[in-house]
Amino acid sequence: MKFLKGIILLLIPSLLFAGELDESNGPSEYYHQKLHAAEGAYLVRYEKITYKSRLLKKDKLEISATIEKVFKGNKNESEIIHFYRLYDSDISNYVPEQGERFVVFFDNHGGRSSIDPQDPSSVWVASTEIIGFLNLHK
Repeated sequence: MKFLKGIILLLIPSLLFAGELDESNGPSEYYHQKLHAAEGAYLVRYEKITYKSRLLKKDKLEISATIEKVFKGNKNESEIIHFYRLYDSDISNYVPEQGERFVVFFDNHGGRSSIDPQDPSSVWVASTEIIGFLNLHK
């Protein structure tokens, strides 16, 4: 019984600080995990965006983008990629503009590398914080 009490007393401090935000479990850790899990990570500039409203279906954006920076993967800078995004709600007022920059992640889906069309974590608005972090951890 004394042994069990000793273990509990040793665990109390670690349990008290379990929810504390730090670099190992904050947003930077999320960026780090996403980068390592992805097959490819790229900074892109949107060149062409086609919005398709589909009655009784998900709204769709068809996107052509130019790779500006490679964080991870086998694609090259200046390469043009094509992908699409699906949305559950009307996004007609939130369509990105030509020239906007995003960080995109390619993952393995059914044996092929692609950007998940519905996963919000597959496309991030580019920011100096995210770009800086990915540069440090590539």
